[in-house]
Amino acid sequence: MKDNQNELHSVKIRAGSRTYFLNVKEDKNGNLYLVLKESKLNQDGPNEAHRIMVFEDDFQKFITGMREVLEFVKKAQSEREMGSSSEFSIDADSDHSAEVDPDFDPAKDVADIVG
Repeated sequence: MKDNQNELHSVKIRAGSRTYFLNVKEDKNGNLYLVLKESKLNQDGPNEAHRIMVFEDDFQKFITGMREVLEFVKKAQSEREMGSSSEFSIDADSDHSAEVDPDFDPAKDVADIVG
C-alpha cells in the first residue's frame, strides 16, 4: 500500500531549504492521526527527513501544548522588540502538562492557533 492512500488532507509549507508537511491520515480502523514531517535539503547526500505522528486521542493535548509554546514565542518576541534581554527562561517548577478540555473543538482550536 502506498503511504498516501490513507491521506485525507495535506498542507505543504516551503521554508528555505526545509519543507514541512502537515498530513491528516486515517488508519485501517477509521481513526485519524496527524503526521508532521520536516524534509531538509542536504547538499552532501540524501535529504534528511523527520516525522512525528500525533494520534487522535492526543490532539487536544498537542494543541494545548502548541498554544502554550506559541504564546511564549509571542511574549518573547514582544519583549525582544521592547529592548528586553534576549534570554528567556521557563520556570522549572511550573507544571506544563496539558489539561483535558471538555469543550475541545479541534477545528476551532486549530483556527485559534493559526489565526
